[in-house]
Amino acid sequence: MRPTVSRPEPTAAAREAAAREAEGFARGDLLMHPVHGIGNLTEVKDVAVAGQSLRVLEIFFPANQLTLQIPHAKVAAIGLRRPAGEALISEAFEILRGKAKMARLPWIKRAIEYQAKINSGNPRQVAEVIRDLGPNSTSSDRSNGEREVFEAAVERLALEVSTCRDIDKEMAKEQILAAVTPK
Repeated sequence: MRPTVSRPEPTAAAREAAAREAEGFARGDLLMHPVHGIGNLTEVKDVAVAGQSLRVLEIFFPANQLTLQIPHAKVAAIGLRRPAGEALISEAFEILRGKAKMARLPWIKRAIEYQAKINSGNPRQVAEVIRDLGPNSTSSDRSNGEREVFEAAVERLALEVSTCRDIDKEMAKEQILAAVTPK
């Protein structure tokens, strides 16, 4: 059974920055949702909820055929943002090439921490998870939970890399695994 994980609350400055950025979202923009990945903003509209008008962003996530309506006021709290740029992706690759940090915590506590980092949507934190689990990626004694967390992190970062560098997702995965694999 997977542990339940919550995302860390964004700081006040991060919420304010996201709210300012949300004003600039337009139909057709690609947006990164921390849990669902990259989606396409299909519409910004007002909907009636409980007798009140609410401005929502309608986003379609093609990877899992999901359409979400996110209240404009909740964009910052959710962590919705534009996909990472090349500078942020380069930082993530530097982290991947770094030395793995071995925590001496029980796996369940590390799994919760790793899932929180993955769900943060921050490419740097996702890269830390891949880096820390990467040295064991070919190990036959890796637990099923470790493998699942590692694969989820690689999937999430590959999505950002493929969007940023305009390459196939499989090629992005190869680049990530090459960066983390010891020479």
